[in-house]
Amino acid sequence: MTRLNSCVAIFAVASAVAMVGSARAAPVESLPWARGGGCVFAEPQCAIRIRFGSVCCGPDRETGDAVTSYIAASSDIEKAIKCPYGKEGEYELCLVISDKAKARSIFDALSPLIPAPGSGPSSRGNTLIEIE
Repeated sequence: MTRLNSCVAIFAVASAVAMVGSARAAPVESLPWARGGGCVFAEPQCAIRIRFGSVCCGPDRETGDAVTSYIAASSDIEKAIKCPYGKEGEYELCLVISDKAKARSIFDALSPLIPAPGSGPSSRGNTLIEIE
């Protein structure tokens, strides 16, 4: 097995275990896989979008877990939708928050959880956050 295939296989097993363990706690709805990275959300507006990219071996799982824990604990997030789009487990989160002030507050709280590209646990992937 090549190094890349080995990384992908390890990530796939770890992701499956993580999803089973966190499916009950996190209020995140999952969409079907979006071919070519084109996540189209039916929601009128995603107040906050977080994109978990990958350079090799999948997205930054530690940051994903921290963000998912924050979402599960927040009563201000009305809906969270996960859209998988890549072959290495890449995905995008859409957070629906009607109140703009609450959206800004949540964005400010989530931003420090996202390491700069190339640093910390996200050195193998790019995690981006943006507010509408």
